Amino acid sequence: MEMAYTQTLHGLYGSQINRTKAVGYCRKHGAHLTVNTMKQHECLKKGCFHLKKHEENPYWAERERLRMEKKNKKKSA
Repeated sequence: MEMAYTQTLHGLYGSQINRTKAVGYCRKHGAHLTVNTMKQHECLKKGCFHLKKHEENPYWAERERLRMEKKNKKKSA
């Protein structure tokens, strides 16, 4: 089932977040995450297996692009 992009989702601590700002879902807490929340909880740094990415969000493509740029820059130096 594809979610509508205008749908309001439940974030951590009972907050409501817009679908366009949700970059992932925490299976442990049963809540959607924004970039700021994910950084505060250090989900990626910890390699948390409870995090389910919303791959369709542009954040992930941009993050991958920056990672590849950094890798290529390091390789050429």
